[in-house]
Amino acid sequence: MNTSKISFQGPISPFVQTCFLTALGAFPALEQHPIQLRMLPLGKTTMQAQPMLNWNLWNLQRRGYYVDINSQISLALPLRPDELPEKVLVGWFAHELGHVMDYRQRGLFNLIFLGLGYILSSRIRKQVEQQADLQALAAGMGEEVLATKRFLLNHRDLPETYKRRLGRYYLSEEKFALLLHEQGERNSAILPKED
Repeated sequence: MNTSKISFQGPISPFVQTCFLTALGAFPALEQHPIQLRMLPLGKTTMQAQPMLNWNLWNLQRRGYYVDINSQISLALPLRPDELPEKVLVGWFAHELGHVMDYRQRGLFNLIFLGLGYILSSRIRKQVEQQADLQALAAGMGEEVLATKRFLLNHRDLPETYKRRLGRYYLSEEKFALLLHEQGERNSAILPKED
């Protein structure tokens, strides 16, 4: 994988960088885009992906993206990213990169309307979050995303309000596991049978 367009901002540990690069490796279509992983205070959000605001925003082929990690200890996630299990963090990054895959196909005005819809409409927010899960699944990161869902939903220190929000906007653990199983069945059906 070509990492010449990847950069890191803030105190990001080698472990977190490695997890990010592992997830990014599943998305070869993103190699041509500048992507910066940043550690920033994000309020209630734990991670987010968004386009870079510069002149390349108009150009789908040259547009860059940020993937941001909350630098502050959050009530929603009482762990730092480098304390998460590797598979969980890779899955979380895969979900965020699923957003980037969605964004890279959208023109500027479509992105603006998507952003407004995400803020103003729970229906659009749900579509956007579920699309990111599906993009990660299509990239072969289903096991990792499922590990992330299980970790978050079963973590005893996470508030129930956070878990309800996950249930409201994201594909459920059961639905995602079913999609992952169906994907595995499709893949095994096209593999040549061994004698």
